[in-house]
Amino acid sequence: MTLEEEVRAERRYEKLRQTNMQLARRLEESKVLKKDLVRMVFEAAKESAQSLDVSPVKSPAPQRKHAGSEEYALVALSDMQLGKRTPSYTTAVCEKRVRLYADKIRELTDIQRSNRPIKEARVYMLGDMVEGEMIFPGQAHRIDASLYRQVTVDGPRILIEFLRNLLAHFERVKVISVIGNHGRIGKRGDYHPETNSDLMLYRICQMVFETMKEPRLTWEIPFQPGERSWYAVDTLGQHRYMLFHGDQMRGGGFAGIPMYGFLKAISAWASGVIPKGFDYALCGHWHSMWSMPINNRILWVNGSTESDNTWVQEELKARSDPGQWLLFAHPKIGVTSEHRVWLTK
Repeated sequence: MTLEEEVRAERRYEKLRQTNMQLARRLEESKVLKKDLVRMVFEAAKESAQSLDVSPVKSPAPQRKHAGSEEYALVALSDMQLGKRTPSYTTAVCEKRVRLYADKIRELTDIQRSNRPIKEARVYMLGDMVEGEMIFPGQAHRIDASLYRQVTVDGPRILIEFLRNLLAHFERVKVISVIGNHGRIGKRGDYHPETNSDLMLYRICQMVFETMKEPRLTWEIPFQPGERSWYAVDTLGQHRYMLFHGDQMRGGGFAGIPMYGFLKAISAWASGVIPKGFDYALCGHWHSMWSMPINNRILWVNGSTESDNTWVQEELKARSDPGQWLLFAHPKIGVTSEHRVWLTK
């Protein structure tokens, strides 16, 4: 190697070294910013919970005695996509539809109560309660509220009102909640597995009811340190209900809704992959309401409160009116009836 070639090589090395140092500094700054963002969101969540002044809910009047044995209302709530803006959907529309859902739950429950007692509601929150802000490029142009407002202002207001409405109609309310993919902050792997906006929203609402000292409401949030706790199993009498969001299945594009993926996943999970086992499964994510029998089990895929989702139209070649599932279940028999609750009328 000539002296001139050695000089050029040394210059290239020095340039690479400087570039590497710049990238290392940027990476460290990015980590700091992410850490600060997560810390600020959690602090905002705590402040929001402490600032909400919510009075206790009066218990409903005692039900008349029935010859039939008690059943439970299973309330599926998911894919509010709070903060999403479409031609027909905003935060205000979301709030109106969640309120309408609570009204229809009460109406349908009163019909069921004509010949059997229904004292408890199990509320299955299945994720994507918020729209997020950094899930995909250009998302900031399709929302009407920041992630801060979604998680600490609008979300708690809407969910707390919804649960208070149920407490006024049921003697007991139990909430079991799982996270969705829109609760993620940034791209997959950018943040700690525990960091999820749905999880933060659930924790805010849980703290509010703890502050109220409301004994008639209990809340279970799956959590394992250092992990993305993506599912829950609720036991009701002799039956178990698996809850997950639904983004575990891959679809979209030409494939549409991944029926085969669901068939394979539910069969595998029920074979022992999910340790507790389960008899029924509920999820969201696909913004389309349907049920599917799978080897002596039944899967319900929940709808959304959203409308005019252009991604669903383009990728899934599907369209569904806003709606959510409401089921009624007996501790020994299992699910006895199912209702598609439409939220535009």
